[in-house]
Amino acid sequence: MPTEIASAALLRRQGLTPVDEFFGEAREHKRPLVNSGEGVQDRRGKVHYFVGLDVAGKAILADDEREWKKLHKQLIEDRKHVVVARHTP
Repeated sequence: MPTEIASAALLRRQGLTPVDEFFGEAREHKRPLVNSGEGVQDRRGKVHYFVGLDVAGKAILADDEREWKKLHKQLIEDRKHVVVARHTP
């Protein structure tokens, strides 16, 4: 199921560093969880908006706030349509 929260450790394994931005400077944050809309920095040093995780656990990223809003809305809609298989003995 798509989610709006990821662990910082999971994002680091994908080559992304969670960051806070102060005065235009990106600094690594120490919180264990990253919420949708927070910044993550790729290996090249570019900061993206974290949107969420897809069903495979891969990070969904946006380049600007406008794109983040669009993708975030789509992620919420996708969550409504995920069918969860139930095991009945």
